[in-house]
Amino acid sequence: MKSILVSIVIPVKNERGNVEQLIMSIYGQTYRPIEVVVVDGGSTDGTLEALQELKAKLKGAGFAIKVLKEEDFGSLRSPANARNIGVLNSSGEVIVFFDADFDLSGDPEAIEKIVAGLGEGEHVAITYAPNGHTWVERHLALDDIVYYFRGGRPLHVVCCFRRSVFSRALFDASLGFGEDLEFLARAKTMWRVVGTGVRRCYPHTLGQLMKQQLWYGRTALRYFRKVGAMRWPIDVARSNAVLGIVALDVIVSAASMNVLLTLAVTALLLAFVAHRWLRRDVVVLGGKPRLILERLAWTLLRETYGRLWFDIGLLLGLARSSHRDLGR
Repeated sequence: MKSILVSIVIPVKNERGNVEQLIMSIYGQTYRPIEVVVVDGGSTDGTLEALQELKAKLKGAGFAIKVLKEEDFGSLRSPANARNIGVLNSSGEVIVFFDADFDLSGDPEAIEKIVAGLGEGEHVAITYAPNGHTWVERHLALDDIVYYFRGGRPLHVVCCFRRSVFSRALFDASLGFGEDLEFLARAKTMWRVVGTGVRRCYPHTLGQLMKQQLWYGRTALRYFRKVGAMRWPIDVARSNAVLGIVALDVIVSAASMNVLLTLAVTALLLAFVAHRWLRRDVVVLGGKPRLILERLAWTLLRETYGRLWFDIGLLLGLARSSHRDLGR
């Protein structure tokens, strides 16, 4: 098994600190041989220079780094496009994907576990531990744990594949939002779950959350159209319910100066949040008052600030719907 070359594909843009940490953690893995293929989407923060230094520094038996630029393969820019470029310009029988926000240093045997877990199969998903460096990051991680993994450890589903999978399906490079789900639907693989000590970061700040939601919103329309989500305008409207009730609360408060009416609208807002989100938080995380109050505050922030930037991105996406180049 150790003779199988593993190609680790990493799409990056302006990720100097993160990708350095990730590559050093890959270099510290017990598994060999490993080929790291980094595909840059136009970094301006010194990422490319740092990668070239690492490439020269970490050369050795069974370990190599290849640095590619999206611009050398056409005008399109997207993480999905970068992953395809990485796959098509790699040599491994086994392809592993990590984004720059992963860190393998807490589990030096992670790649060994992944390859062993693959066995004769085609696809491995791994568990990972989310970081919680900031309040924003901690609650984004809890969102995944509560809403997607029902209290279990989060999964990196698009992690490891045999090369043969990509002979029948590549990522749709024109997608941003939902490109992983759309790829899995076409690849039609059965995955095994491997437990690891890999860690992952989420956005740390409100500025990073804004950037993430703008990207999701700007690229979501293509995904909705491709998968035939005909109800997406209704779903977007429903998802803006909290933002709408907050706006109504402000208007009522300013226009009527009626305290009872304002309190009634505020109660409606809190009841909606409690019904749609907090009841799941209570079930999964327990009924600790302080945590539930934190989750209430976070949900209100996410569904106003985060949702607003998603909506702005969606409008920008509608305005640019004829453009193939997503940007990054």
